Amino acid sequence: METMARSIGFGPFLKESLGTYYDILSSQKYACDFIARYNERNCAYALKKEMEYYAFENNEVLFYEKVDELTLEKIEVIKDLFQKKHVDFVAESKDHMATSMYYVIEVDLPQHSEIISAIKRFRFYKSFKFGLEGWVNGSIILIDTTTQKGVSNPFGKKELKRLLKLHGKFIDKIVSQTTSI
Repeated sequence: METMARSIGFGPFLKESLGTYYDILSSQKYACDFIARYNERNCAYALKKEMEYYAFENNEVLFYEKVDELTLEKIEVIKDLFQKKHVDFVAESKDHMATSMYYVIEVDLPQHSEIISAIKRFRFYKSFKFGLEGWVNGSIILIDTTTQKGVSNPFGKKELKRLLKLHGKFIDKIVSQTTSI
């Protein structure tokens, strides 16, 4: 079952699952397998929609990449990506509130301890006009699909749990397909 899950891959399953609510973007400019983007806008209005008295937008961007081996240089490249390219994913709007950026890496977890500690210590936060026009948070998430475990910084813990739960559904799908054959 494990070899079948590896041959099919969690990435295509994740991409298909996210495709319902997320926009799947081309990853040509970025060194990853795919990018998924989610935009949410909430507003309140009085009497008519034209009489809006407040609104806010939340965005989520998920980069996914499957790698054989993770190095400290790759983590530095991801940090650089967050620092320089976050403006590509933040919608310039007076209603922008928060953007969450997650870089999900599928890799076998037995990595060097300095890599895992670098992931846990990773912080990315950028505010616009002292937070009045929103902010961006970033996280790097490692997922080991063979052991169904993962590592992330404190900001990415919720997303890590969600992705591991989704990976459990992926394994259940593989099991149901192998038992029906």
